[in-house]
Amino acid sequence: MTFRKLPGLPPYGPRALTFPDQWGLGAREGLVVEFTPDEAETWVGNFQPGIVGVDEVLTHPNGRDVIVISNGALWIVNPATRIASEIASAMIDYWHVSDPDGYVFNNQGLAFTRLSAQGVVWNSRRISWDGFFLSFDRCFSEARPMLRPALIILFIVAGVACGGSYDDLEKAFPAKSELKPRMVASRTIVLTGKYHSGAENLRGVANVGLTSGFVEIGADKPFALMYSKIQIPVDAITGCSKTCFGPSKWDADLLLNDVGIDIGIENSQDVLDWCWDNGLPLISSSARRAWMYEGKGLPSKTGYVRVSKDEYTSQTRSACMGY
Repeated sequence: MTFRKLPGLPPYGPRALTFPDQWGLGAREGLVVEFTPDEAETWVGNFQPGIVGVDEVLTHPNGRDVIVISNGALWIVNPATRIASEIASAMIDYWHVSDPDGYVFNNQGLAFTRLSAQGVVWNSRRISWDGFFLSFDRCFSEARPMLRPALIILFIVAGVACGGSYDDLEKAFPAKSELKPRMVASRTIVLTGKYHSGAENLRGVANVGLTSGFVEIGADKPFALMYSKIQIPVDAITGCSKTCFGPSKWDADLLLNDVGIDIGIENSQDVLDWCWDNGLPLISSSARRAWMYEGKGLPSKTGYVRVSKDEYTSQTRSACMGY
């Protein structure tokens, strides 16, 4: 099997296959790749670009498939069957790694995907390398020496990383009453802060509850020893947004301007519905990024006119696409 990038769609020969199928209507052109499977005819694929990222074609570690990255959109292609699957939309970098042989992909500088011959081994949440080292310091520097080995094992197995943003939330929004919230299905949250490097990840151990006036967040034991329960009033939330990492992985974002923290709650439509129910504006991804990384302010809630549910849903789709 061989493959190569082409400078564009061929002016002659069989029509290129487009991925996804419907995208090619209207003669649009993405990354164009020629495939020659063993004992089969050569064919050309035209791959829809992602949100942002690299253009590259790589041999899959299984030796059978090909990895195609079209402006960040990561496709796994079987040249023999001419079938391709998109697994991410914004890969901006990658590294070849071993044990097992494969790659680590950088998704928007926010998360990482590990690929081996068996497929996707794991997906991290929004954890930068700086954040990982800072989180280690917060989690273990003040732990009793005899507890550190056990805590390290627990945090590695659970995939939890911690930093400084949750500390800020604990100080600003300590639990003061016994609420009876409606619990959401998601058990994973990620905190990104303007005043702390990296991100803080509670994967599979978070408890998120909603009431008409509050968001309540806590953690399962033994992680409750590190993360006290907090209760955030709706008035403290400047707005909501949506961050997407691929076709099936996304976060509902609660943006807290006063403390400079973005609370991402994994795949939670309940949270987005709660945002609309409480009249919170949907903030675009571009405005969210400018606030978090460029020092700009979030749009003010003052004067915000609540939109219809259909319009709100449309705004979340645009935010998911990075706009």
